Amino acid sequence: MNRTNEDQVTSNAQVTDHRKYPRYMVAFPATIDDGVVIQASQVIDISREGCRIRCTETTPGLKYFRVEIHLAGASDTLPIDLAVMRWAKSGDIGVEFICLSPENQERLRAVIQSCEEAVVCPDQPGKG
Repeated sequence: MNRTNEDQVTSNAQVTDHRKYPRYMVAFPATIDDGVVIQASQVIDISREGCRIRCTETTPGLKYFRVEIHLAGASDTLPIDLAVMRWAKSGDIGVEFICLSPENQERLRAVIQSCEEAVVCPDQPGKG
Protein backbone atom coordinates (compact mmCIF):
# COMPACT_ATOMS: atom_id res chain seq x y z
CA MET A 1 0.00 0.00 0.00
CA ASN A 2 2.86 2.35 0.62
CA ARG A 3 3.91 2.17 -3.03
CA THR A 4 0.36 3.06 -4.15
CA ASN A 5 0.36 6.16 -1.94
CA GLU A 6 3.70 7.24 -3.40
CA ASP A 7 2.32 6.76 -6.91
CA GLN A 8 -0.74 8.87 -6.02
CA VAL A 9 1.40 11.68 -4.63
CA THR A 10 3.63 11.64 -7.72
CA SER A 11 0.61 11.50 -9.99
CA ASN A 12 -1.12 14.37 -8.16
CA ALA A 13 2.03 16.50 -8.31
CA GLN A 14 2.28 15.96 -12.04
CA VAL A 15 -1.38 16.80 -12.56
CA THR A 16 -1.23 20.15 -10.73
CA ASP A 17 1.58 21.65 -12.84
CA HIS A 18 0.40 21.97 -16.44
CA ARG A 19 2.85 24.66 -17.50
CA LYS A 20 5.00 24.01 -20.54
CA TYR A 21 7.29 26.99 -19.95
CA PRO A 22 8.84 28.53 -16.84
CA ARG A 23 7.38 31.73 -15.44
CA TYR A 24 9.54 34.72 -14.57
CA MET A 25 8.81 37.27 -11.87
CA VAL A 26 8.17 40.73 -13.33
CA ALA A 27 6.37 43.93 -12.35
CA PHE A 28 4.69 45.33 -15.47
CA PRO A 29 1.67 47.62 -15.25
CA ALA A 30 -1.14 46.37 -17.47
CA THR A 31 -4.72 46.97 -18.45
CA ILE A 32 -7.42 44.37 -18.98
CA ASP A 33 -10.22 45.19 -21.41
CA ASP A 34 -13.21 42.86 -21.75
CA GLY A 35 -15.11 45.20 -24.05
CA VAL A 36 -17.18 46.59 -21.19
CA VAL A 37 -14.71 47.57 -18.47
CA ILE A 38 -11.06 48.57 -18.71
CA GLN A 39 -9.23 47.69 -15.51
CA ALA A 40 -5.77 48.64 -14.26
CA SER A 41 -3.71 45.68 -13.08
CA GLN A 42 -0.15 44.41 -12.79
CA VAL A 43 1.57 41.43 -14.43
CA ILE A 44 3.54 39.73 -11.65
CA ASP A 45 4.90 36.77 -13.60
CA ILE A 46 5.11 35.90 -17.28
CA SER A 47 5.88 32.97 -19.57
CA ARG A 48 5.75 32.26 -23.30
CA GLU A 49 2.08 31.29 -23.09
CA GLY A 50 0.62 33.28 -20.24
CA CYS A 51 1.02 35.28 -17.09
CA ARG A 52 -0.31 35.96 -13.62
CA ILE A 53 -2.05 39.28 -13.21
CA ARG A 54 -2.82 41.01 -9.93
CA CYS A 55 -6.13 42.83 -10.31
CA THR A 56 -7.05 45.94 -8.38
CA GLU A 57 -10.73 45.00 -8.53
CA THR A 58 -12.56 41.69 -8.52
CA THR A 59 -13.44 40.29 -11.92
CA PRO A 60 -16.20 37.71 -11.34
CA GLY A 61 -17.55 37.51 -14.91
CA LEU A 62 -14.22 37.91 -16.68
CA LYS A 63 -13.41 35.12 -19.13
CA TYR A 64 -12.04 36.39 -22.47
CA PHE A 65 -10.36 39.77 -22.72
CA ARG A 66 -7.56 41.87 -24.19
CA VAL A 67 -4.43 42.64 -22.16
CA GLU A 68 -2.05 45.51 -22.74
CA ILE A 69 1.25 45.05 -20.90
CA HIS A 70 3.29 48.23 -20.34
CA LEU A 71 6.92 47.15 -20.66
CA ALA A 72 9.31 50.10 -20.27
CA GLY A 73 6.90 52.98 -20.22
CA ALA A 74 3.53 54.21 -21.35
CA SER A 75 4.54 54.15 -25.02
CA ASP A 76 6.15 50.67 -24.97
CA THR A 77 3.24 48.26 -24.77
CA LEU A 78 2.76 44.61 -25.62
CA PRO A 79 -0.85 44.02 -26.67
CA ILE A 80 -2.32 40.57 -26.22
CA ASP A 81 -5.26 40.56 -28.63
CA LEU A 82 -7.09 37.71 -26.88
CA ALA A 83 -6.50 36.06 -23.52
CA VAL A 84 -8.52 33.74 -21.31
CA MET A 85 -8.68 33.56 -17.53
CA ARG A 86 -7.79 30.03 -16.37
CA TRP A 87 -8.02 30.56 -12.60
CA ALA A 88 -8.59 33.25 -9.97
CA LYS A 89 -7.39 33.37 -6.36
CA SER A 90 -6.90 36.15 -3.82
CA GLY A 91 -6.91 39.00 -6.34
CA ASP A 92 -4.66 37.20 -8.85
CA ILE A 93 -5.76 35.63 -12.12
CA GLY A 94 -3.98 33.07 -14.26
CA VAL A 95 -4.04 34.11 -17.91
CA GLU A 96 -3.39 32.11 -21.06
CA PHE A 97 -2.45 34.05 -24.18
CA ILE A 98 -4.61 32.93 -27.10
CA CYS A 99 -3.99 35.44 -29.90
CA LEU A 100 -0.99 37.70 -30.56
CA SER A 101 0.17 39.15 -33.84
CA PRO A 102 3.44 37.65 -35.17
CA GLU A 103 5.20 40.94 -34.34
CA ASN A 104 3.96 40.81 -30.75
CA GLN A 105 4.84 37.12 -30.43
CA GLU A 106 8.41 38.13 -31.27
CA ARG A 107 8.30 40.97 -28.73
CA LEU A 108 7.04 38.52 -26.09
CA ARG A 109 9.94 36.16 -26.92
CA ALA A 110 12.34 39.09 -26.43
CA VAL A 111 10.80 39.89 -23.02
CA ILE A 112 11.14 36.24 -21.97
CA GLN A 113 14.73 36.13 -23.24
CA SER A 114 15.56 39.21 -21.14
CA CYS A 115 14.04 37.49 -18.10
CA GLU A 116 16.05 34.32 -18.79
CA GLU A 117 19.25 36.34 -19.12
CA ALA A 118 18.52 38.18 -15.86
CA VAL A 119 18.17 34.83 -14.07
CA VAL A 120 21.44 33.51 -15.55
CA CYS A 121 23.45 36.71 -14.88
CA PRO A 122 21.62 38.57 -12.08
CA ASP A 123 24.64 40.66 -11.03
CA GLN A 124 25.56 41.99 -14.48
CA PRO A 125 24.06 45.28 -15.71
CA GLY A 126 21.96 45.25 -18.89
CA LYS A 127 23.64 45.22 -22.28
CA GLY A 128 24.08 48.44 -24.17
